Amino acid sequence: MDLIRRNDIPKELASIYFDFHWSQKKLWALDLPITTMEVKELIWLIDYPIWASNPPDKIFDLKPVEVLQNLDLFPKVKTKILNADCSFPIHIMNWREHWVILDGFHRLLKKIIANELEISVKKVPISAIYEIQPDRSSPNGFLKYETQKNLNKSIKLLE
Repeated sequence: MDLIRRNDIPKELASIYFDFHWSQKKLWALDLPITTMEVKELIWLIDYPIWASNPPDKIFDLKPVEVLQNLDLFPKVKTKILNADCSFPIHIMNWREHWVILDGFHRLLKKIIANELEISVKKVPISAIYEIQPDRSSPNGFLKYETQKNLNKSIKLLE
């Protein structure tokens, strides 16, 4: 997977979404308490183009709400949603004054479809950004900071 650059992110998403890489494996390894959150606190996220309609060719061009409106048009995503294991909490971070999902969009949509009011969450602190960074040799992750200084600056602003 090629690294995603800042200018690849649509303007509507850039103001609310993460601008750093993370390793899903390292994220899952964090020892954080599990709490619950009302689904309605996260539902605003489904109106943003978080997903890709034709990965890896197109990125950030599919809104989860579009999938919910017609699941049959998106059979692969539909399968992921219906098979999502909601016994695992989603991972969220308070980013730019909003709770934003790091991992768990399919589980959130499954809860929405089931009309469930609460979802299990792990709240990842800003300070954990260092811990969840992918190894430098790993091609996986998200936006790569060009320097560690930029990451340090962003964390200080968000704390």
